[in-house]
Amino acid sequence: MGERTAQSVMTVLETQVQATCDQPHRHGEVAEKRVETRTGVSPRIVHFDRSPQFRALWDAFTDTHPEASFGHSSSLFDWGKAQGVVNRSIAVLDDRDCILGLLPLYQLNERRCRRPWRCLLSSIEFPGGPLLRTGIGAKPATATVELLLEETRKLARQERIDVIDINYPTVIGGDLAIHRLGHYPLRRFGYQEQFGASMVIDLSHSAEELFARLHQTCRNKVRKALSAGAECRGIESKQEWVSSYSLYAETLGEDAISKEQFSLLWDYFVVPGRAFVLGTYLGAEMLSARISVKTSASAYNWMGFRRKKDAVSGAFNLMVWGAIQHAKAGGCRRFEIGSLNYATEKLATISEFKRSFGGENCYQLRGRYLCRPLRDAAFNLAENLWTAVRRRPQGMERI
Repeated sequence: MGERTAQSVMTVLETQVQATCDQPHRHGEVAEKRVETRTGVSPRIVHFDRSPQFRALWDAFTDTHPEASFGHSSSLFDWGKAQGVVNRSIAVLDDRDCILGLLPLYQLNERRCRRPWRCLLSSIEFPGGPLLRTGIGAKPATATVELLLEETRKLARQERIDVIDINYPTVIGGDLAIHRLGHYPLRRFGYQEQFGASMVIDLSHSAEELFARLHQTCRNKVRKALSAGAECRGIESKQEWVSSYSLYAETLGEDAISKEQFSLLWDYFVVPGRAFVLGTYLGAEMLSARISVKTSASAYNWMGFRRKKDAVSGAFNLMVWGAIQHAKAGGCRRFEIGSLNYATEKLATISEFKRSFGGENCYQLRGRYLCRPLRDAAFNLAENLWTAVRRRPQGMERI
């Protein structure tokens, strides 16, 4: 009864606001901007088209850019395709067909209240906001960002997108984004800042200092695993990586991707040198495994998995500690343990595990632009009504 009531309300609300929702949301919109170039010729915007030329252009810009992060990597082009995600990435070119700025964009088609809910995200898996040419002046930089955002809104109107999320990396060029930028830069364009926090370790300290910064329980677990004979070392072949799928499937359960998709992580990230993979072993037996993405300045603790019951206590702690050491040895200045989330008991436990490695709790620069705000409000009303009906005490008079 409650679900039918919520669905009926949703149908009525959606019908009433549909005409309004389909109109462009004009808060924060800007007029089309021109970027000053060497010859005065207007820049042009190019869209992802799967051509080798586009990818070569993208890689030439991001692979050498000191502020490029994991979310800007073209490896996500392949990974997104394997996940069924639509790539909408865009770039602004000058009169010499060189990139002035780019923005990774991916379209996710989800469901809310059993109805379509379409999202544009500035990258998948890892945040990746606008990336501008180094040394670009203040005025061209502002105009380029405005062009990228205007084109994003055009895409949103064409594809009937409900919401746009543009999130900046937590670490930019080895520095914390909040220190470098000071605030979320897209507020004035109508993006609503979203709260988020992540644990980041400063790798400028010595290995001894980093180990001393681990929480006591975490240090003891690392020592215990080492005393039991466990060791952390690199996974050297794709075959060895794929052999860890059983650990991954045991950890993720129903949320696990297929073995074929899992094997692609090696091809898309490890082979191009954009990630490293480690395992903890007791002799020849693999106890746990982890893949971490990296740039020249930082690394991110992406995906780890193990048996539900450790054969050696502390093996998982040892593996994360090994990843921190590996990143430091590779010249990284920061190691991001990952986001903190206390929404559920399980997520709270994971967050406390991340905190045990002694990092700094860093504010994330994340923002959301509601393209169809009335539709979002209608969904919120229906969802809140359904939640209230489900929580209604037994014996309460039917509404």
